[in-house]
Amino acid sequence: MSSGWIGVDLDGTLASYDGSHGIEIIGKPIEPMLQRIQQWLDAGVDVRIFTARASNPDLAAPVQDWLIELGLPALPVTNRKDFDLIQLWDDRVIQMEANTGAVLTPKEHITLEVTGWVGVELDGTLAQFEKGQDPMSIGEPVTKMRIRVQQWLMAGIDVRLFTARASLPAMIPVIEAWLAEHSMEGMPITCEKDFGMSQYWDDRGVHVVCNRGEIVTLLDSALPDAKYR
Repeated sequence: MSSGWIGVDLDGTLASYDGSHGIEIIGKPIEPMLQRIQQWLDAGVDVRIFTARASNPDLAAPVQDWLIELGLPALPVTNRKDFDLIQLWDDRVIQMEANTGAVLTPKEHITLEVTGWVGVELDGTLAQFEKGQDPMSIGEPVTKMRIRVQQWLMAGIDVRLFTARASLPAMIPVIEAWLAEHSMEGMPITCEKDFGMSQYWDDRGVHVVCNRGEIVTLLDSALPDAKYR
């Protein structure tokens, strides 16, 4: 089994959500996703709830109480990427092919309406990435993704680099210099999901159909290796 953890979004992925109720309410569980989590836990996989609710410390405990009511353990609740994250399951992710810029999420599941900010993963999505590379170096840009980002920026869209590297303050100047070198300067850099995130583009993201628990692409049944070492 691969080391690392799987992040699962709450609203729209694990719990039904229609936008009509506030964050104080958690919807009914989505059975296909609930069953996946139970299978992962039985196999010894580290599963965490990856939700913007964790940006408010007072909202994490109610999520854990809800999990316990379902017969699950009080899984960790977080909104932060780190270097041990191996996969993210979310209805707002756009699933990318690593190092190519090719979009795996079918067009019918991609909305052109952006109501908040767009997150873009760095390693493997915006920049070429190979396991074992110097952690202080960043690969060459992935051309297709760089062009998308530059077009979004010119259109005034709030685009942010959404990367585990941002969990290390020493990496921020390195990333800023790389963005400036490749004409994408000024992009905010973060490792945290919040309520303003509209969608994110990620080669380790798994696109789940909102409120249905179905995935939009075929996946290998095996968990991926950890991206970083």
